[in-house]
Order: sequence, then C-alpha cells, then structure tokens
Amino acid sequence: MKLLRGVAFPVRASRKDLYHLAAFLTCPTVVTLMECAARLLKEAGVPGRIARPMLAQFVAETAKNFAALGGQQALTGPVVRRDWVTIRKHLAALRRFSPDFVPAYSALLRPMLELAGQAGRGKLRKVLAR
Repeated sequence: MKLLRGVAFPVRASRKDLYHLAAFLTCPTVVTLMECAARLLKEAGVPGRIARPMLAQFVAETAKNFAALGGQQALTGPVVRRDWVTIRKHLAALRRFSPDFVPAYSALLRPMLELAGQAGRGKLRKVLAR
C-alpha cells in the first residue's frame, strides 16, 4: 500500500461491487474516451505523437481540478455554458467520423447537465432529437 501511496479504508462486503464499479467508471472509461478523442484528433490532422500527450495533459489537469474543487466546479465545456450550437456541431461531427460514439456522447450529456446544476433538459431533448 505504501509503495502505491494508497490509503487503506474499509469497504463493506455488500458494497464491494460499488467500489469496483467506481474504479471501472473511472479508469477504463477514461482510456476509452481518450482513444476516441485521439482518433478524432487524427481525423482533424493532429499527429498521434502530439494528440496522446495533449490529451493526457487535459485529463491530468481535469483530475487535479476535480480533486481540488469537486465535480461541479471542475466541469467545463459547452454543457456548462449551455452552448447548444457547439453540442449540435459535436453530434454532427460524431455522426460523420465516429457514429458508434453518438449514443455514449448523448448519454453523457444528461449527467453533465445535472452536475452543472443546469436546467434545460427540454432543450437537451430537442438537441438530441436532431
């Protein structure tokens, strides 16, 4: 534990599935999102040798902000700004370059909106319906 600089804490046996799920939602999901982002950057003309370190820096800074500020204050982007035009552009680009990712992007918008403390579910439904 000391080598990993971890902190020991008890987890009830009945809640270990939640512990594992939390780790799953974080680690392999972030890697999957980063890989999708790297492919989109490649489509945009960004070389992989630049895209991967750039994305790693984005994630590292985001993780630092999350640890220091909490989720709501660390959250950035078009959902926080209620920038529906950009979200529509994102969906159009995904439909063209990574259509398999459209459902994941759409599904992530809802909890982002909630985390941002934003009203606008009706508007989100309209954006997703297009």
